[in-house]
Amino acid sequence: MKSTSFVALAIGLCLGGCAASKKVPATDGQASAQEGVFALDPEAKASFERVTTFRSEISVPGTDFKQAEERIITVAAKASQENGNIRLEHQYKNLTLRLSGVVNGEVSGEIDGVTLVGIISPKGELLQVEGLDTLQAALTELAGPEQAELAKQMFTAENLKLYFLGRYDTMVSDLLGHPTTPGSSWQVELGGDPLVTRRNLKVEREEPCGAASCRRVTADYGINADAVSAMAHALFSAVAVSDTGEVTPIDVVSSEFRIQDSVLVEPDTLHYHDASFVEEGRAKLSVGGQPQDIVIRRSRTMAYNYK
Repeated sequence: MKSTSFVALAIGLCLGGCAASKKVPATDGQASAQEGVFALDPEAKASFERVTTFRSEISVPGTDFKQAEERIITVAAKASQENGNIRLEHQYKNLTLRLSGVVNGEVSGEIDGVTLVGIISPKGELLQVEGLDTLQAALTELAGPEQAELAKQMFTAENLKLYFLGRYDTMVSDLLGHPTTPGSSWQVELGGDPLVTRRNLKVEREEPCGAASCRRVTADYGINADAVSAMAHALFSAVAVSDTGEVTPIDVVSSEFRIQDSVLVEPDTLHYHDASFVEEGRAKLSVGGQPQDIVIRRSRTMAYNYK
């Protein structure tokens, strides 16, 4: 197993989520879901295993070209009460990387004794994250001696904390205090990401989830079309040079980008039962005057098994 593969594998901990920062009014997470809003319950205990699958795929419609990368992270998690707050433990168990398409392969690694602990107030404030240094050391060790210095620069405690915060915002903060009634909808203004301006959330329906009654919540995003166009030109506008020295210009004709989320969640505890986050970008190119499309798709899915 090559150390460079382990660096790519560990990148899965820092990618795959829309972690734009935002400013929203504080909401009282202690309000009961029976009163009609999403809420946290510090007394609600839970133990579960969560398997998160990140998948990235690049394809060229009309051709056989496709390259996919899949990263699977298994975490044993436990929620409990601590001094009136919620203590959420994430114990990392293993990571797997699979490549298919032009490049094929699979590599996996175990991470033993690495636990992140988040302390969350009843109002949904993330008070602190413990264990970042231990996770940083484990990722550096996985990278191997050849990539150790790169791993230290990439997986700083601050970067890993930003990853945790971004996930927390998406999974908890956007729901707290908002109505649980099917058909309810609201917007969250976003900042810090030039591509997206707002998140539009909607409670689609009630769904059973074990002994509880969950809500299916979906979200789409307001997209900055100018920023998407600029990104597409930066990625694809270029020239291709053949072995014979022939130069072929590549121009971007049009581009589009979309993000869609879907979660199944218990409204009175915010315990999740499944989640899916999908990003897709499409660009129409002119390659030497000939039309060519390219599609880039990234997804993050989460499967939960409660004990």
